[in-house]
This record gives sequence, structure tokens and C-alpha cells, in this order.
Amino acid sequence: MTRPLWSSRAVIRTGFTLIELLVVIAIIALLIGILLPVLSSARDAARDSACKSNVRQIGIADAAYQTDSDGFVTPTATPERLDRTTVS
Repeated sequence: MTRPLWSSRAVIRTGFTLIELLVVIAIIALLIGILLPVLSSARDAARDSACKSNVRQIGIADAAYQTDSDGFVTPTATPERLDRTTVS
């Protein structure tokens, strides 16, 4: 006589156990903990690169101004000049 599939010896698993879910959550939390500092440093590097690019563009604009103005340097705004001038 053959035993049916639903007998006490045959166990059919249809989902995850609580331990398996907790292990997966712990692994995900560990990976997030490892990646956050890396992402922060990448964000700082991107900000640094953008700042260097902006300074370079200011230098290029200053050189273009000097070329168009027969070598005169870019006028600077000192506190005394800012008090006498108004921006419209």
C-alpha cells in the first residue's frame, strides 16, 4: 500500500520561516550600513567636482573679458563701491 502525499512524513513548505525572513532583513540592513558612507563620499566628490568646474568657468569668463577689454582686468566690487551703486 502506498502512502498518500499528505501523510505525516511528507512536509510541503509553501513559504519562508520567520528566521529566514529575519536573516534576509539583517543582511539587507548590513548592506545598507556598508553602502551609506560610500554614497556620502561619492556625493562629496560630485560636489567638489562641480565646484572646481564653476571656478574654471569663472576663470574662462575672466580671460574672455580681458581679451575683449584690451587687457583690463575684471572690475571687482569692494564694499565702498557696493554702497554707491544700486543694482536695478
